[in-house]
Amino acid sequence: MATGNRMSSKSGFVARRISKRFGATQALDGVTCEVLTGEIHAVLGENGAGKSTLVKIMSGHLQPDAGCLVLAGEVMPALTPKAAFSAGIVVVHQELSLLPTLSVAENILINDPPLRAGLLDRRKMVARAKRLLALLAADIDPLVTIDALSQAQRQLVEIARALVHSAGVVLLDEPTSSLPPDERHELFDRLRLIREQGVGIVFITHLLEEALELSDRITILRDGRNVGTRPARDTSVTQLVELMTGRPPGTVFPRRLSTSTVERPFLTVANVASGARLADASFDVREGEIIGLAGLVGSGRTEVLKAVFGALPIDSGRVFMSGEQVHFQTPLAAIRRGISFIPEDRQDESVFPDHSVLTNICIAAASSSVGEPLSRRFMLDGRRMVSVSEKLRTKLQIKTRSVAAPVADLSGGNQQKTILARWVATRPRIVLADEPTRGVSIGSKIEIYRLFRELASEGTAIVLVSSEFEELVGLCERIYVMAGGRTVDEVDPGGLEADDLLQLVLSKSAAGGRADATRLSENVG
Repeated sequence: MATGNRMSSKSGFVARRISKRFGATQALDGVTCEVLTGEIHAVLGENGAGKSTLVKIMSGHLQPDAGCLVLAGEVMPALTPKAAFSAGIVVVHQELSLLPTLSVAENILINDPPLRAGLLDRRKMVARAKRLLALLAADIDPLVTIDALSQAQRQLVEIARALVHSAGVVLLDEPTSSLPPDERHELFDRLRLIREQGVGIVFITHLLEEALELSDRITILRDGRNVGTRPARDTSVTQLVELMTGRPPGTVFPRRLSTSTVERPFLTVANVASGARLADASFDVREGEIIGLAGLVGSGRTEVLKAVFGALPIDSGRVFMSGEQVHFQTPLAAIRRGISFIPEDRQDESVFPDHSVLTNICIAAASSSVGEPLSRRFMLDGRRMVSVSEKLRTKLQIKTRSVAAPVADLSGGNQQKTILARWVATRPRIVLADEPTRGVSIGSKIEIYRLFRELASEGTAIVLVSSEFEELVGLCERIYVMAGGRTVDEVDPGGLEADDLLQLVLSKSAAGGRADATRLSENVG
């Protein structure tokens, strides 16, 4: 990868005093951000802080109202995506643009296919793809199709495509948002390899710990302004939270308002199996308690929540509520018994993007006739729906110009809070939450944590699946470990560090989920 001719070793790529306004919203206000050659530069900020706008300007997809872009010491003229690409500035968006039915090689060289006598030279295409993948130490067959790859492998293919024309700057927008911890670390290793080739990397993320682990320097945006750029090695999570939110230093996780004193489990899952990925899951949760399910992708965490909620069939095992055996054939039946479910895939399984915030909030309570009263004389009452949605909009601090606005207009964090409002409207007795803070800013995370604590203090039982082990340790009273579709351990998070939990999960997963779970089954059966 010949990158030395793209920029000098000192100057790199600079967005200098960039401003951008959209109507009444000042998205960026005099922001300067410099990425050096051979540097990984993280950009942090809450939803709406200006991160995406900055990336779009740096990649030529938007023009700034003021300020300029400087590459290798030279001011760039009005930049278009094509001009940025030609100059060695490439962007890898959060939503990957790969074509799933084409091969890895075809995707990597799609913008510059090697030709021979006017026809595609497949041998040369495969050879070039192999060389680019080798630069990333990526053990990926260039002839397999994209739909056969893991999410982490797809990220590497997208990055390899970005390097076709000797990129000097790579802009990565939330590249780890859908990756489990083990695959994130693999991606980090590959990004370090790119850095060693002299490439400057701009790394947009919501995850503070990974920004500190991976980056050389960090720029923090708040309300469209740069509120600090500092070396990662001299910065702590507490300092980042304070800069991003403008709040005084303090714990990210709210203190427990109360600890459940109920001894009898409210929900009991005993030896539940479903399909090929869930073999033997057991856990229990009491009223007012938050428990966690820890494990790698494929461990069965998601499947057991869906089985309890009636979204997957239960092949064997039993589920109890307050000692009574239940078996929900449909999610609607579960909702009517006070169970709510926040799915992992927000876009495909939860939000209705073409509908309003109001509809997205009220749909579960309206369709199941539970929770907040939304009808009068067997007809939906529009006035009550507006009242309920406005009340929950205020309670959860959902940032939208109106509850009549399409939910697609909201940031990811505010969409997630809209989904939470939907279930709060049903007045749930049990919340099954699968990765509820994935892809949202630290400020939105703190608000979601606060809501979970508040629900628990009111007696709601919460089962939390999260790949963020800091989240499980910080929120949960007990944590069950899953591996190979089985519950293999139960741990007390008191005094436990996130790294300790990660090592436990990795060791149980390496053992193939063969740990003896008999005592767990006896405890919850």
